[in-house]
Amino acid sequence: MALVTLSADDIKKTKIVDPGKFGLLVEKWETKPSSKDQSPVQHITQRIQGGEFDGVPVMTFLSMKVTSHIKLLQQIAQASGQVIGENGGQFNTEAVVGKVLGAYIVTGQAQDGSDQNVVNRYFPASDL
Repeated sequence: MALVTLSADDIKKTKIVDPGKFGLLVEKWETKPSSKDQSPVQHITQRIQGGEFDGVPVMTFLSMKVTSHIKLLQQIAQASGQVIGENGGQFNTEAVVGKVLGAYIVTGQAQDGSDQNVVNRYFPASDL
């Protein structure tokens, strides 16, 4: 008999949250090349903190080629206490890991057409 093992974390990955505000713990931040043109893509691993959906993982992938993604990166910097002004600037992604950020999460669609949790906006956790 062949057995398939599903962990508690596997099950949490399938949970679609009700749209709303959540605290997200940033667990990991990696920059990886895109499969199309090798341009950098930010891979952010996050987990909901507290409430009915505690522990549900939320993955965010951000490309500098997408205007709305640049806005989200700016929001992450500001929510983590770093400032990106109108003239641009840099922020330390390593300093974001381990922090809880506020986020508004909605239901979006994955490339395979299935529903997924998508961060629509980031803000300081103090605004939760």
